[in-house]
Amino acid sequence: MRFRFIPRFAILSSCVLVAAGALAAQEELPAPRPAKPAQDAPRPGLPRPGLRAQAPDREALRAQRRERLRELGGQVLDTVLPATGAPDRASSLDVGKLNTGLKALLEGLFAGGGAIESLRLRFIPEGTNFAQDRIQVEASAALKHTAWADAPSRASATLAARLAQSDTGGSVAVIDGKIRLETQSIALANYALEQYKKRSATPAKGDPAPPTADEIFQRRLDEKLATVERINSLDDVADLFTMISSVRLTSASERIESLRTELSAATDEASRKRLEAELATARIDRDKLFDVRPKIERGKDGVVRAVTVNMAGTELFDGGDVRGLDVRVTENDVTADLAITISRFIELYPAIKPLVVGVLERIQSGDPRALEALRPLIGGAIGRGWELIVGQEATSN
Repeated sequence: MRFRFIPRFAILSSCVLVAAGALAAQEELPAPRPAKPAQDAPRPGLPRPGLRAQAPDREALRAQRRERLRELGGQVLDTVLPATGAPDRASSLDVGKLNTGLKALLEGLFAGGGAIESLRLRFIPEGTNFAQDRIQVEASAALKHTAWADAPSRASATLAARLAQSDTGGSVAVIDGKIRLETQSIALANYALEQYKKRSATPAKGDPAPPTADEIFQRRLDEKLATVERINSLDDVADLFTMISSVRLTSASERIESLRTELSAATDEASRKRLEAELATARIDRDKLFDVRPKIERGKDGVVRAVTVNMAGTELFDGGDVRGLDVRVTENDVTADLAITISRFIELYPAIKPLVVGVLERIQSGDPRALEALRPLIGGAIGRGWELIVGQEATSN
């Protein structure tokens, strides 16, 4: 299974994404296409025979949305960007004042209540020094209900990130975190299974080349999960975990056998070299699967009490090394401890940092104009995620 992690420059806060989106909105955008004059328009209620009603001009609508985003982005950037040539003001950030500003920002964003009983986000003073590129944050949320259960749920997380130097001399982001979700895990598993089935569809492969290991795995997983109607216990969760691991390993082995067959039948030198390289890569990817170790914990009665997955010493994606990842699922909670080192995109951090600092300065000051400009962008960015979690729009703005 592949994971996607946020690049290093986004770890200081979710405001990075907000400001980056606003920055993108400042570039030159094409003007909306002028609407074509109507010719021989039929009278209302009397459409032309044989013609369907004309759909709205999609390009014009997109252009209008881009223009609104550009205007809003400009307001945000004018509010949060430091003056041209201004020195790095990271040392001016005060964690106590910043936490007060964050509280005001979140209270305004989720003032509508709804499913959210409480939401807290704060920087931990002892672990945060923006001038030294080091932060530690904690977050917690209490939900009255979720999309998978009517009962309340609670979530908490701590995250520490710092900029460090790798053995090769380059810069890397070192990230450590703990996450806990107290909820009905069986209901959550059924909800996740339902969402996966809605979104999963294995398209027909038009390329005559043999399928990759990922394509084989996706197809086999879809076939297997299609037979799973409902998860009723942690024993079923354990069966699901082991089934996914088995399918993953089988798919990788099948890909290797396919490449070996192609290699033995290849006659020209160029094809042999290409297949040998693909075979070497497929074997390395297969070996990485053994870095993931599922473990089933059973009680004296033989019933599953917990399912754990441990991972260490592997690269989940280019530039993302997992030093450790431990996930544990019980009936009433899901916990995860993670330790990751990211070396990709770090070169962009010096360019992004002034923007991050500018956003945090305005939040720290409690500037109403900045907070009002930020709330719609933050709400739009996280709205879909909250909708998946609570089954409704969670933001009031």
